[in-house]
Amino acid sequence: MSAMESAEGLPRFVLQPDSRSAGQARRITSDILTGKVEGDTLHNVLLVVSELVSNAVNHAGTSVAVGISVGEEGLVRVEGGRPPHLATPSPEGRA
Repeated sequence: MSAMESAEGLPRFVLQPDSRSAGQARRITSDILTGKVEGDTLHNVLLVVSELVSNAVNHAGTSVAVGISVGEEGLVRVEGGRPPHLATPSPEGRA
């Protein structure tokens, strides 16, 4: 696992394609969100992150970068995708 920031400045972490990655993602996400969100919101975010990572690992077989942020009124943003070093360039040369 490695940590970085996304282009939007979100805290982002990268997990390898490993059966333990979903559990790691839940723990890291919980650490990031502790004191920021609670109860059902935290439970739902942990479920989303777990599913996101599980799908990347089980179906794509690739590393996955996960970004987490909390905005106004407790809105939680979760983003996932390929880590930058694995991104496929577009025809215009952008990832």
